Amino acid sequence: MKLLTYKEVAHILNVSDRTVKNWTDQQNDPLPCIRLSKRCIRIDENELKDWIERRNKHNKKNTEKLFNASRILKTEVVSHAEI
Repeated sequence: MKLLTYKEVAHILNVSDRTVKNWTDQQNDPLPCIRLSKRCIRIDENELKDWIERRNKHNKKNTEKLFNASRILKTEVVSHAEI
């Protein structure tokens, strides 16, 4: 299990940190996260992949970015040093 920060997820998906935070807070199908403390929140890489695939199945309209990110996650390991 690899745990990612908001910043790492934002980098992978090419969105802002705030967008990732909003996804974890949304009522309908939130992005699963692990709250280690009030200010320390991590996202499991496998949960992220599953969430992207679920979103791709249910949201046919604006899923191009998420689909591409899903492919990237399957083929590329994000290095903490890059971010």
